[in-house]
Amino acid sequence: MVVEGPLTFVWENRGDPDPPDFRVQRYEIKFWSKRRDFGRSFTVLPDDSSRLVSLRFEEMREVFRRHGRYYWRVLAFDEEGNQTSSGVWGFVVGMPQVAKRFLPWSYPYAVQLRYTHRLASTAYREFLRTVYPTTHLRSFSDLGLVFRQDGLGTSSLIVQEKFSVLSNVGFGGEFSAWLRLLSNSYFSLRPTGRTAVNWFSTGLEHYSSVQYDFFIGCDCVFMPRQYVSFWYGWVPAYRVRYSEKEGGLRTFLGEGWELGVRFVIPQNILNSFRVLGMEFDFQRVPLEFRLSRIRDAYSGTLMETRQLGIGYLFR
Repeated sequence: MVVEGPLTFVWENRGDPDPPDFRVQRYEIKFWSKRRDFGRSFTVLPDDSSRLVSLRFEEMREVFRRHGRYYWRVLAFDEEGNQTSSGVWGFVVGMPQVAKRFLPWSYPYAVQLRYTHRLASTAYREFLRTVYPTTHLRSFSDLGLVFRQDGLGTSSLIVQEKFSVLSNVGFGGEFSAWLRLLSNSYFSLRPTGRTAVNWFSTGLEHYSSVQYDFFIGCDCVFMPRQYVSFWYGWVPAYRVRYSEKEGGLRTFLGEGWELGVRFVIPQNILNSFRVLGMEFDFQRVPLEFRLSRIRDAYSGTLMETRQLGIGYLFR
């Protein structure tokens, strides 16, 4: 494992004993990586008076710019162009401490597709007939990038941000935080909080259709690898503006509860496979299901929501 600074590769200065008259004129050292399009070769001339040959990079990151695993081998050539090769060796270029600090903020943790379904009960359909516009009170989908920082400030704190594009023409943002409590090898209990804001393009007179909500609760995560987690909590505020067809501007003053489950499929149940040369691991595909019941303080309307999400973890 190397992180930065000089890096030296050393091998013995000798030919292949079979045939015994093989005399090395030059060496060629090759480097490559299996996970990225990288390949470099360097020629080194031997010194007959030295038992060892070496190639030194004063700053190895000028050659190996990205972190990850690399491989190398040495080819020896004689005067007639015959060659013999060494075995394959590997080394790992680690991530600098500065990059480790900023990577969780700049590199996406996951991508998530989510569908939010409003149950069309008789009372809720009657409510929608009296309001305009109804876009931000109906079912919709969103596709978002998720960023996550573990151990921020303290090893027990986790924060997560999500930025989304909405199917009914809009944008969304979500911020979540967890605090690990009672963590052991089998499960952990985590108080959690979340706030979300969605902006819809269907403006309301000189107002924008902005919907926001808050969630306060707790989830229980089962170890190892967090295969299953459950959460339940209170939604103290769910706000979005609307206009009554026979009245003026109103605000949906919602309050209620939410529960959900998140799970992944471990490899001992479903093995990973390759698609177009890329490995597909179901442990990187979390599934989520949420239920919520929100009641409007003004109209008494009950908004019941079912939400299904599927994601892919980059790291």
